[in-house]
Amino acid sequence: MPLSRSAALRFALERTAAGLAGNWLAIVTIAGLGLLLVWGGYRLVGEPGRIETAEVMGFGGYETEVGTKPIVRVRTAQGVVQELIASAPALSECRRGRRIWLIRRAHGLIVDPRGCRAA
Repeated sequence: MPLSRSAALRFALERTAAGLAGNWLAIVTIAGLGLLLVWGGYRLVGEPGRIETAEVMGFGGYETEVGTKPIVRVRTAQGVVQELIASAPALSECRRGRRIWLIRRAHGLIVDPRGCRAA
C-alpha cells in the first residue's frame, strides 16, 4: 500500500533531518567557508577605490562589434606601463606626457571619469 502524500513528506523530512544531524560539522564548515568567500569578495570589489595618477604614454584603439573603444597607455607611479580601456569623454583633454586620474580597486586599475581634467 503506497504512503499518503503527508506521510511521504514527513518521511522525507525525517530522513533529511537524520542525515543533517550526523553531518553537522560538515554543514557548519561549508557554511563558514561560504561566508568567508562572500566577505572576501565584498572586500575586493565592494570597497571604494584608491585614487592614483599616472603619466599618459600614448593612445590606441580596441575593436569591438559595436565600434572602436579608446585605449590609453599609462606609466604608473611604480613605473609599470599598462594599457587601459577608457571612455572618449575621459580622454578628451589628455595629451601625451600629461597626468591622468586612475582608480585602483583590488589588483586592477580603471580610468577615472575625470580623465586628465585637473590631474
